[in-house]
Amino acid sequence: DTTIIYVTQNQAEAMTMSDRIAVLNKGELQQIAPPLTCYNQPANRFVAGFIGSPSMNFFDATVGDDTLDAN
Repeated sequence: DTTIIYVTQNQAEAMTMSDRIAVLNKGELQQIAPPLTCYNQPANRFVAGFIGSPSMNFFDATVGDDTLDAN
């Protein structure tokens, strides 16, 4: 087995070339996992926004008993 560290900001490139990817935010490790795990089960909002293609839209909402109100 050979380990190669390849640094890129191109998400498509990282997703297709790797067995595992590490997502960093300002030098802090956010998630390390197989590409599809990062895409389908992001560890946090940063990973979701970074890996998502097209980019995800985030909005604030309030959950009630039978309602969901977008703020």
